[in-house]
Amino acid sequence: MHHVFLPFGVIAFLHYAESQSALKVTQWPPVAVVSLRQSVEINCNQSASNIYMYWYRQQNSSELQLVFYSPYGSDPEKGENIPDRFTVTRTQMDRISLNIKNAEAEDTGVYYCAASATQPANFGEGTKLTVLVKEMKCTCSWWFCYSSEKVCSNSEQYFGDGTRLTVLEHNISEPNLHILEPSKEETVKKKRVTLVCLATGFYPDHIHITWKINGKDRENRVKTDDHATKDKSKNTYSISSRLRLTPREWFNPENSFACIAKFYKETDKAISIVEYIRAKDGCGTTQDSYQKSSAAAKFSYTLFIGKSVLYGLLLAVLVWKFRPSPSKRVS
Repeated sequence: MHHVFLPFGVIAFLHYAESQSALKVTQWPPVAVVSLRQSVEINCNQSASNIYMYWYRQQNSSELQLVFYSPYGSDPEKGENIPDRFTVTRTQMDRISLNIKNAEAEDTGVYYCAASATQPANFGEGTKLTVLVKEMKCTCSWWFCYSSEKVCSNSEQYFGDGTRLTVLEHNISEPNLHILEPSKEETVKKKRVTLVCLATGFYPDHIHITWKINGKDRENRVKTDDHATKDKSKNTYSISSRLRLTPREWFNPENSFACIAKFYKETDKAISIVEYIRAKDGCGTTQDSYQKSSAAAKFSYTLFIGKSVLYGLLLAVLVWKFRPSPSKRVS
């Protein structure tokens, strides 16, 4: 039997690589809603013991901005143009907290926590309502790079979801739900059914739309707007979601369809608003009735053609039978 001895440095590297592959970064709360001049704290924890931890911010789908860079055991470094109202606390290697005092409207955004021993950084997997970034590719030198405009490494980075912070500028307004029925033209001519759920008049824009059929979640054949649309005149938002059904599902009067809006009106707490609709038996033109009426029309037309042919034959026989004989013709 042959024994293979690995140098201590190789063993240490393999142990490090294994720990990094299993690294998980968790941050909470997933959603934070605060009033102007209130304070807020966002927490982050890593499953390993990486020296470096970071906080980044993304606003209006822009590039990531460094908020804080924290090497454990040393003073944290603040990113460019970050006000003194922002501070971090890191009393343990695996945990860091971001604190914002006297919150302003300009602080609204999605905050990401990250951790790394060197590079690339491993990003947290918090939960926000709208996924803004799933993957970023960039090119950089061998060392980890960051600036107020971008963050990158020499390899691909995969982002988890962050903590979405909204500093309220107006009073909270809950959404109004309304489900639009499919048109007869769509159901008859296009032979498809689409239900549209409209959520209007809500603020802030922390909302998530889902569908249920007979109390069971429906995820396939569902399309929801990527972002809520703001009505600047009313300072409220609206969003729509569409559910595609088969004619058999829609024209079954026993089926019930529900649009559910999960709305966050305070930090990490959501309410659910539900709107229901049922297929109306006997109201309008259904797919089955359309097919039956079409078959009946075809049968009636065929019967009419058959009668016309028989009538023509009968008329021809009568003309032939009662035609004048040659002896009675006048010469």
